[in-house]
Amino acid sequence: MIHSVHGGALSARAIDAVHRIITDQDRITQAWIEGDADQGLSKEQYVELLGVTVTVFSIDEFNHALGLPLEPWPQLRSGKPCQYRPPMAVRGTDFVSMLPKTAKFTEREKGLLPKNRSANVLRALSLVPDAVRDWSKVAAAQYLPAELLTQFERGHCTTGR
Repeated sequence: MIHSVHGGALSARAIDAVHRIITDQDRITQAWIEGDADQGLSKEQYVELLGVTVTVFSIDEFNHALGLPLEPWPQLRSGKPCQYRPPMAVRGTDFVSMLPKTAKFTEREKGLLPKNRSANVLRALSLVPDAVRDWSKVAAAQYLPAELLTQFERGHCTTGR
């Protein structure tokens, strides 16, 4: 574990993953993802880390763009992740399993993907449904709810674009 400027106890592999996600996506390869499990970072843990990383990055960059200070880190809470893996998650176009564009979703996946379809960038988080939910809340507040992203008629935003 590394206790350093990174502000907590993360494995070197997890810290490397965060750096790759934010600054060097070209170094995220299928072989590297496969190697994560060998080094103690399961695909589910990687997807959860990906979700947290892109959500925090979105908040930080939003604040930066508005000239606001960064949000303080929340207090750690005890507990364990739910470790729920959707039973219909399949390998597709990504390095990790994800929900198919259409399926008979269980109650735990309903509403996760808008109208049972979604861009791969959102589906890539679907191996950990709460990662989709958390990122979607932030994206909806900062930009648009996912279900409006493909509706190009006017009237969905205050700028009238």
